[in-house]
Amino acid sequence: MNPHNANPRSSFRHGLPESRLQGCHSRAAFSAKCAAFVVCVYSQFVNAAEPVLSATAYGKITFGMNLSRAEKLLSEKAHLAYPAIEGVDCHFVYFDAYRGMEFLVEDAKITRGDVKFGSDIPNALHVKREDAFDAVRKRYPTVKIEQHQYDPAGHYLIFKTADRKNAIVLEESKGKIEDIRAGTEPAVEYVEGCL
Repeated sequence: MNPHNANPRSSFRHGLPESRLQGCHSRAAFSAKCAAFVVCVYSQFVNAAEPVLSATAYGKITFGMNLSRAEKLLSEKAHLAYPAIEGVDCHFVYFDAYRGMEFLVEDAKITRGDVKFGSDIPNALHVKREDAFDAVRKRYPTVKIEQHQYDPAGHYLIFKTADRKNAIVLEESKGKIEDIRAGTEPAVEYVEGCL
């Protein structure tokens, strides 16, 4: 006999800890909150293989690694995202394996990753494009906020790592998050790609 089925109030049921199921024991108590939790847990299992953008990496790519190393890890050559500028050793590339991302390459090192417009890449902050600026600021009250360089009403939200060598940067305009990127300092804070 399965010990988890013997007692409907066992400490671990359906692969979820009892504390997470609190309030979900009866039909009357099965609320939207419980349903949302189940959907959240289910989506984590379904998308477990999907890379998450952090301040230091995206999937197999660690910011600061050589481009050749990333190509070897992904078993593919990088593609130029935009025409290269002559005399400048800085450009954006993408990989077929990570089509929702573009990577900034400086001196043959991947220094940053930008979420492409139209892509919904998960990140360590659980913030998405179109999220409200006020909601993100409320969730992260200690975030460093700077004035946007081109939008007088816009902002940069900068989430630096403890050693201050990497960061996730969110760009906000008109009260909504518009751009998400991560990588090494100072590249992650460049406003115009290589500048």
